Amino acid sequence: MRLLRELEETRLTFIWTGFEVVLTLAAIAEREYEMGHQENSGRTQASAEKGYSDEKRYQAKFKEVRDRLDGPRRLRKDSGLREREAGP
Repeated sequence: MRLLRELEETRLTFIWTGFEVVLTLAAIAEREYEMGHQENSGRTQASAEKGYSDEKRYQAKFKEVRDRLDGPRRLRKDSGLREREAGP
């Protein structure tokens, strides 16, 4: 149980850090554009958009891992319920 809690905390930290990087890149792109550096702004914005796309993909992968980790626990729980329902 402790390992699952740590995995979940790490997952959330990873996701939030990724989104913070994306927001920072977006702010930099905006500032570059305001300063007249449209070419740099475009490259930075493209990096921010790629980062956002990556974050969405990571979330899907983490969900898959979470489902796989929860699977055995659900099976154990379900089999325990069936054993109790069957009785002695």
